[in-house]
Amino acid sequence: MQVIGAVTSYVKSRRVTGDCMAKIPLTRLLIGDLAETYFKHFSISRGFAYARAEDVGWDLLHHNLVIFKLGFRRVPIKIPDELSSFLIDVVRPSNRSTMSPSYSFDFITCGVTDNEMNTQTDDRSLHGKRSSNFTIVEVKSGNSALTSRETELYKRCYRQGIGYALFRISAINKSPEQWDLVKEI
Repeated sequence: MQVIGAVTSYVKSRRVTGDCMAKIPLTRLLIGDLAETYFKHFSISRGFAYARAEDVGWDLLHHNLVIFKLGFRRVPIKIPDELSSFLIDVVRPSNRSTMSPSYSFDFITCGVTDNEMNTQTDDRSLHGKRSSNFTIVEVKSGNSALTSRETELYKRCYRQGIGYALFRISAINKSPEQWDLVKEI
């Protein structure tokens, strides 16, 4: 009983002084991560599978597919040839760094129906998707603007008829219940 009492006393003392609380500063990195997480949940709620730019690569090069996520499910989707060559070109980190890569987009999304999810097996990828089923996505928070490389990618997508969307959470410094995810492009 003495050990339990000592632990309880220690925990209570930490609550009073605040030492037990984990407060981290609201940095640009944290804000960006929160915005991307919010977008992932938005995508799931709308039936869009998503893949982060950094997760597009090996499978695309070797199998012409991308492993998307939809909730807890992994959804391998065969990429149309015209989109595949475009992605191979734009998925390279813009800073050419392997240790701290920077990409020109955050996600690629693809609409997936309930029927496709119900008939998909672990060993088969979804086929038959058209380029128009995919969208390149950038997620911004606050008043941040597109970088020159992101703007260049948007223009390339537009010229080549590839879907592009820019989403913004403007009130990221408020609680998540007050956030609005606005599609700007």
